[in-house]
Amino acid sequence: MRGRELRLEGGELRLEGRERRLEGRERRLEGGELRLEGGELRLEAGELRLEGGELRLEGGELRLEGGELRLEAGELRLEGGELRLEGGELRLEGGELRLEAGELRLEGGELRLEGGELRLEGGELRLEGGELRLEGGELRRSFRGIIGSSK
Repeated sequence: MRGRELRLEGGELRLEGRERRLEGRERRLEGGELRLEGGELRLEAGELRLEGGELRLEGGELRLEGGELRLEAGELRLEGGELRLEGGELRLEGGELRLEAGELRLEGGELRLEGGELRLEGGELRLEGGELRLEGGELRRSFRGIIGSSK
């Protein structure tokens, strides 16, 4: 999607297989569920904002190459697959980022926790580059989650 607005206020949007790109402007998820079961979803510019509802990765890859993925409320849940930050910013202002399985990989850009909660219940958090900023909110780690670094 290039230069248009995508707004999901209820219901469910499911992405399976192949690659989808979000470039420019703003996309909002205010309610309902956005589910990635396979393939790739890339945010190259602009803003993807979760104001409620749930963004769920069950498989595939969500890549943040630029722009901003902002979690204000609701839940971003990794149940499998990979969330890769290569550039841009992933900002938690509220709500919850839950890593249950799969991998959250910080290669570049910035992961900023200002509010809300980052829960490491399983899977792996890889810190290979970029910046992790803890300015507020809460970081919780269970015994199953792994934090790794190549630095």
